[in-house]
Amino acid sequence: MIFPRLTVRLTIFTVLLLAPAVVSAQGPMSTGTTPVGTNDPFWEISVNGGSYYNAFVLDRPGTTPTAKWIGASASGTLPGGSPDGDFSRFLYSFQTMFAGTSGMTVTYRCARDDTFFNLMLNGAAVVGATCPGYDLSTSFTISSGFVDGLNTLQFNTGGNGVTDGLIVDITGVTNTVPEPASMILFASGLIGIAVAGRRRKA
Repeated sequence: MIFPRLTVRLTIFTVLLLAPAVVSAQGPMSTGTTPVGTNDPFWEISVNGGSYYNAFVLDRPGTTPTAKWIGASASGTLPGGSPDGDFSRFLYSFQTMFAGTSGMTVTYRCARDDTFFNLMLNGAAVVGATCPGYDLSTSFTISSGFVDGLNTLQFNTGGNGVTDGLIVDITGVTNTVPEPASMILFASGLIGIAVAGRRRKA
C-alpha cells in the first residue's frame, strides 16, 4: 500500500499543528494559589451581577497545601453585611477560564460560605454538582461538557456579606486526547509505510 506524498505531508502538518494545543490543555487552577492578601490571577468574582474582578485570597482556616479561600474583599466581608442569617443578601459568581479539550475530566474538592446555588460549565449547569459548607472532605468529578479551547467554570453562591468565600481544590485533570509524542509516533509510522512502499515500487 502506497501513501501519496501529499498525505504524508498533511499528516506531519496536522501533528505539528495539534501538538501545541494538546500541551496547552491544562485545565482549571485551584483557588488561592498566590499569597494571602493578593488578588487571585486565575479566579474572578462578580457581586450581585456586577462586573467581574480578580478575587482576593483570604486569610482563613480550612485550606489545603494547594488551595486557599477567595472572596469579594480582602476579608471576605462587604459593606452592608450582617450575621443575621440572610445568606442570599449577596450573590457571588466565582469563575475561572482555562484551556481544555472535549475529552477532559476534572476532579475537585470545594467548600463555600454561605450558600451554594449551582456550578456552571460553559454556560450550562453541571447536573448533580454541589459544594459543601466549610467541608473539603468529598471529591467530585466533572467528566463532560468541556470543549476544545477556552472553557469557563463558574460557582454561584450566596452569603450574608460577612467573611463569605469559596475554596476549590483541583485534585486531578485528565485528557483522553492523544499526547504529542503518540501523535508524532503515529505520523512516523505512516512515513515509514510510505517510504517502504516507494522502495518496493522502485
